[in-house]
Amino acid sequence: MLKLTIAFLAIAIASINAFAIPEAQVASKFMSEILPYMKSNYTRSQFEGAGGLKINYFYRQVENPKGVIIVTPGQGEASLKYAELLYDMKDWGYSIYIIDHRGQGLSDKTLPGTTRSHVRKFEHYIQDYTKFVTEIVHPENYRHSMIVAHSMGGAIASGFLQQNPTAIKAAVLSAPMIEINTGKWGPILASLFSNLLNFAGKSTDLAPGQSPYVANAPFANNMVTSSEARHQAKVSLYNAMPEMAVGGATVSWVKESLNFTTALRQKDSVYSVPTRIFQGGRDELVMPRGHNQICALSRAVCGIVKFPEAQHEILMEKDSIRNSALATIKSFLQETANQ
Repeated sequence: MLKLTIAFLAIAIASINAFAIPEAQVASKFMSEILPYMKSNYTRSQFEGAGGLKINYFYRQVENPKGVIIVTPGQGEASLKYAELLYDMKDWGYSIYIIDHRGQGLSDKTLPGTTRSHVRKFEHYIQDYTKFVTEIVHPENYRHSMIVAHSMGGAIASGFLQQNPTAIKAAVLSAPMIEINTGKWGPILASLFSNLLNFAGKSTDLAPGQSPYVANAPFANNMVTSSEARHQAKVSLYNAMPEMAVGGATVSWVKESLNFTTALRQKDSVYSVPTRIFQGGRDELVMPRGHNQICALSRAVCGIVKFPEAQHEILMEKDSIRNSALATIKSFLQETANQ
């Protein structure tokens, strides 16, 4: 397993300009400049996912692309939340696709009329994503292809890569949900309890410790970023489009996620293509142990890039962290494009 630190990337990062909009301006420009850019330059479409749900996605195709990037959000995240990332990538020369997972963003809700994060089978995420990549994106039509995924999106992408080892040329997984931090419960007890609650007919109830969506949640209460500006941009987005807001997870989501990720960690060679896993030193939601384990079992060059000061949302952190992460992605794109 290859281990990397930000210090080793200093020379590469220094040669790459800072990204588009400084953190101090993000909160004010997200709704007035960043989001309008995405709405003006990206096309919205849908496809039919597992069980007939309509799955939303956005895409931007460029002339003579260097390749394609498939952006894959995390649990509860709308694709529009990634407008700043897409804005930063606009001059990279790649066509870009981004999906709203079932129950999220502008895709059909899995529990209509609620903000609960719910899934009946985790495999439904994989089925949706497989159709999205293989039938909508068609990465084989591009010279290069890369997945950039966050958290639950990283788990979904990992499941896809394990089942489709040659479909994509490279992957960057930011704080992928390979092992959920179950706190004092521990993974075995948490899995057992969620399975028992599900069996008792509580599958659509909020799981213990989960809460409904709270509008205008204060920055001090957040556990995912140290950037107040980017936290406020997210709040502004969901205030403007409350239909996209997602709150706590259901018993079924927890059960399915724990069962899926536990099985995933036991598989040999999940990654058969060059892969980078971003790991936040202050991440309270996923465990680094899972990243280390899945990398060690993979046949490809799987490198862990550590961001010691980062919380969970590395791609939406303060500039000193986020710029390093974006520079790493850009450098990795260039490196893998030549292989």
